Amino acid sequence: MELHSCVLIVLKVFLLLIFVENALSIKCWDCRSDADPKCSDPFDNTTFAITDCKQLKPLSYLPDVQATMCRKIRQKENMDRIV
Repeated sequence: MELHSCVLIVLKVFLLLIFVENALSIKCWDCRSDADPKCSDPFDNTTFAITDCKQLKPLSYLPDVQATMCRKIRQKENMDRIV
């Protein structure tokens, strides 16, 4: 009976760690207003799926770096504002 209890405790801790890791991952909206006007301001976050940054391919120039934040960029390209 004691071995069974230990196995259950280890299994519960393992499942808890999996859920904590998933909850702590960064999730952002990935869109460009020049490609989709719904991405522009005011942004409606119910129209886009959230991207889990842990699932993205690493950048070629930063292969071992994980994302730690999301960012919003506003810029003008050919006199059009892109968000």
